[in-house]
Amino acid sequence: RIQLPGGQPPGNFFLGVALAGKSPDTAFVKRMKSLLALPCPFVIAAAVAALPSANAMEASGIAQVDIAHGRLIVERSGVLKPFEVLTGADINIGDTITAGDRAMARLLFKDNSFMNITAQTTVRVNQYVYEPDKNAPERKRVLIIARVLKGRARFITNNVPGVSCQIHVETDTAAVSGGAADFVVTALPEETWIAALISGLSVKNISNTVIGAADLHPNQKTVVREKKPPEKPVYMTSKERRTLIKETIVR
Repeated sequence: RIQLPGGQPPGNFFLGVALAGKSPDTAFVKRMKSLLALPCPFVIAAAVAALPSANAMEASGIAQVDIAHGRLIVERSGVLKPFEVLTGADINIGDTITAGDRAMARLLFKDNSFMNITAQTTVRVNQYVYEPDKNAPERKRVLIIARVLKGRARFITNNVPGVSCQIHVETDTAAVSGGAADFVVTALPEETWIAALISGLSVKNISNTVIGAADLHPNQKTVVREKKPPEKPVYMTSKERRTLIKETIVR
């Protein structure tokens, strides 16, 4: 026989536990009362099962699938199998996102930065920070760290007053850093192409043992090959730039 604190009736005790720290919810209260009508041995298990799961109580993700065309698959830590997502789905830190054949997607981050993913591309968001700047609380600080495992992705970071943005993108051969920018990363098995559409970027080999870096100006591109520093940046032709924008726009 279960002894309850203060001689409380079982129904009141377990209802109090279930509602601890929560604002009143009529539907939830009714559900709990119906559960508490069960024989006492079943009350604890039923009440616990009725509580929202830890995942349901978590804040929404760091980004949402703003637009999706075709098959978009997410691999998530703690989830046994990869699963398909549609427009409106949340993206969490550590998620690996793959766009299938003829698929494209646009991820919208909380700070209104974008990541456009083209067909046969796999990316992962390793870290995301959007918070008040410790040195200037009236400003916001944004940090995005992502990896392009294969394929092509376009990154468009926030460029508004009061927001300080930093982005770092890695591939198997390259490391790219920038602030408020618009750039494209194409990750191939043994090399990475980087093109700056707006604002500048810093590019180097992913390996710290490779000496040398390149500063990209707007409309410049470079390539980083395995165990080699970035090649000297060159300007894209107008046709190259238009084609790149067309191939990486998602709408």
